[in-house]
Amino acid sequence: MKLIKKENLAWFDRFTYRKAVPFMEKDFNQPGTQFQIVCFPSHSSIGEHWHKKTRELFFVESGRGTAVINAENIDLTPGDILLCEPGDHHAFSNTSNEDLVLLDFKINAREDDIFWQTQSIN
Repeated sequence: MKLIKKENLAWFDRFTYRKAVPFMEKDFNQPGTQFQIVCFPSHSSIGEHWHKKTRELFFVESGRGTAVINAENIDLTPGDILLCEPGDHHAFSNTSNEDLVLLDFKINAREDDIFWQTQSIN
């Protein structure tokens, strides 16, 4: 059993959001598997991207926003669960005045498995 208290999480900036990675592949004893918490500040977004191998399961913990998955707009509210499979083009926007917090469980993750639709990251 492993327990990490929220107040002990190490946060760092990545692209347009902050993230903490409480559990990594060594914790799961499964290569490419990790659990992270992603926090988009008010009115921020990340541009369209996709992965060739990575699957991501997102749970909306708090805040409101929009996901664009394969050109389909999806309103996000707390409690929503979203699965992005390899090849799914996806982007996220925080449309509120509060943080949009997503719990993100990754399978088959690799640092070099992110591909951008454009060179700009919003």
